[in-house]
Amino acid sequence: NGKINLDNTMDILRIPIECILYDESNTPYVFIVKNNIACKNIIYPGKVSNNYIEIVGGITLNDSVILNPPKTLSDKTKVKVVSNK
Repeated sequence: NGKINLDNTMDILRIPIECILYDESNTPYVFIVKNNIACKNIIYPGKVSNNYIEIVGGITLNDSVILNPPKTLSDKTKVKVVSNK
C-alpha cells in the first residue's frame, strides 16, 4: 500500500513576474500603492509558474501592486491609480 501526502489546501498569493524589480544587492521588491504613494516593498518569492510568481512574504492579498513599474520609479513617489484589474 502506498500513501499520498496531500498538503493543506491554502490560498497562494501570486503576482505577475512583471511586477518584480531587483535592487543592487539582487533583492526582489515590488511597489505597492498606499494612499496614492508608491512604496517599495521587499518580497519573498516562491515558485514560478506560467509568468506568475508565488509570494511567501512581504505583501498581502489586499496590497495593490504596480504592474510593470518603470525603473525610474522611487520609494514614496506620488502616483495615480488608473486601473484596478
